[in-house]
Amino acid sequence: MRHAVALALALAGCGPGVANSPKPDAAASDLAGQTFGVPGEAMEYQVALRGMTIGRVQVAVGMPGWVDGRRAIILRSRGTSAGWMSLLTDLRWELTTTLDLDTGLPIHEIEESWLKEDGSPVHQRDEHDWGDNRGFNIHAAAGALRGWKSRVGQRARVQVTIDHFDVGVEVWEAAREFLASAKQPAVRYDGIARDKYNFSVWISDDEARVPLLLRTSTKLGEVTVELVHYDAPNDR
Repeated sequence: MRHAVALALALAGCGPGVANSPKPDAAASDLAGQTFGVPGEAMEYQVALRGMTIGRVQVAVGMPGWVDGRRAIILRSRGTSAGWMSLLTDLRWELTTTLDLDTGLPIHEIEESWLKEDGSPVHQRDEHDWGDNRGFNIHAAAGALRGWKSRVGQRARVQVTIDHFDVGVEVWEAAREFLASAKQPAVRYDGIARDKYNFSVWISDDEARVPLLLRTSTKLGEVTVELVHYDAPNDR
């Protein structure tokens, strides 16, 4: 299995679920057509397993433009191994998505990974046109969650495609609370992937709607993805 896919599945919760709020009985909302990002913003996240750093992820949002007559924007993510994980493997992963700003769905994506296996470098590249596919990739799902004008108890359902595998995800607004680690108010979303893997994500409760923290459990222990740096143009 590609290392990028393994990382994505771990963050979706491949293991015993974390404790979170019960799934509401309300009818699920459709997140298609809802997306948000601040043009020119950049985010850096630290990925930790059992409190020990294993990776870093940088995310950059481009400036709006036009692709084939559609309003679009380009998002890029780059992940690298770090901490003790870098002693075991030299991993680099990149995902570039051209996102339709009106539908919130991907138009085109390129995913690449670089690593060493048995001392030899291995490079994998996958380029994909989404066409009429109504599913989400990771970038589209994050943008939809940021753009969702939810209320406590409201839930939504999305289908996220990771390396050609479809993962059903349900998510709901669980609370409005103060996130001590980020020192700011946040909206907490709880969720479940594949009807059995639980996770929680905190998004800043302000106009920027920045993803602050993701927490889930895997078979190896709790995984956290926490924002450590955020930068956006001053004139936003």
